[in-house]
Amino acid sequence: MARCELVEVDLLKLFKDTLVVIVPVAIGIWLKRLVPRAVKKIEPAAPLVSVIVIVLIVAAIIEVRAADIKEHWRTLLLAVCLLHGLAFALGYGFARLFGYEKLIRRTVSIEVGMQNSGLGTHLAKNNPGFGDVAATPCALSAVMHCIFGSFLAALWRADAEKMDNDSIDATLSATTDGE
Repeated sequence: MARCELVEVDLLKLFKDTLVVIVPVAIGIWLKRLVPRAVKKIEPAAPLVSVIVIVLIVAAIIEVRAADIKEHWRTLLLAVCLLHGLAFALGYGFARLFGYEKLIRRTVSIEVGMQNSGLGTHLAKNNPGFGDVAATPCALSAVMHCIFGSFLAALWRADAEKMDNDSIDATLSATTDGE
């Protein structure tokens, strides 16, 4: 049976820890306005750098918590898959409910499904009472949302390319039929 425990949370510390995401974004926006040409030169490397940092964080947590992960992998995998599977589906579903076109629905799905697991990991590790135990699902979540998101993006890209090719074929067919 699960044990329930009250965890005190220092909200000011939690807010300050959240700045680890807000400050770099603000600096990036400021630099893009201040020195746009310099930012344009380094922009292509930014995604790779962020992926490397997340991979190192995830690897460190998985190394520390490997025994717990091996023991509880089924529950962790189910929870993380449900979290992201539902997030992708709900993002798409709500965008559809509100009448957005397919491209927007897909974008919303990816944005909702790709939760910020890195921030969750950081907050869990830096706040007493959470520790590595709370950081473990976040680290696994970072891996799963990358797998799910990459799969969906590849699937939807192939579908978009097929739709583009079908559209070109239809246009060419209509043009040659009219001659």
